[in-house]
This record gives sequence, structure tokens and C-alpha cells, in this order.
Amino acid sequence: MLIYLQMLTNEEQKFIDYWVKKRVENKLNPFFFAKGFVVGIILSLLVLVCIGADWYKRATMDANTKLNPLVLFIALLLITLFLAIFYNSFKYEQNEQFFQELKQKEKNAA
Repeated sequence: MLIYLQMLTNEEQKFIDYWVKKRVENKLNPFFFAKGFVVGIILSLLVLVCIGADWYKRATMDANTKLNPLVLFIALLLITLFLAIFYNSFKYEQNEQFFQELKQKEKNAA
């Protein structure tokens, strides 16, 4: 049985070097939340546009009669914060998994 050993490419080695330096910093860096925060703001704006444009009459009617604007603002802020935190955790775990796969590949090639 022939065992095929793969060596790491330059991009993979660069990622390993980058992630060794940045793995603790990225988990705690508040600017790392920026991408998820932007996605949350866009989603919140889309919700506001749908309510304001009378796109779905029932939702607009319920929003105008039952929702206090402060409650709507707090709900949209919570959605935005949740997406920022979720996106940060998701990207960190993706990078960490890729790092672990590359380390295993490097170990098997040695």
C-alpha cells in the first residue's frame, strides 16, 4: 500500500506562522468583532426597511401597534451584538480547525 505524504504549501506555512502569533490576540481583539457588527447592522437595517416600506402588511401593522420604538431599537441592537459575537467565534473556530488540520498534516509528513 502506497502512502501519499503531502508537504505543506507556502500559503499553508504562512497561515501556520500567522496563526501561532495571532491566535490569542484574535480571540480578544475588539476590532475582530467589526465584520460581524457590520453584518448585524445590515440585517437590522433590512428589518427596518421591511417595516418602513410596508412590504409585509401584517408585520408592519403589528410593529406599529404593539412595538415601542425603544423595544424595537433594543431588539435590533441585541441582534447586531449577537451576530458580531457569533461571527467572531465562528471565524476563530474555523481558523483554529484549519490550523489543527495543518499541524496534523505537518506531523504526518514528518
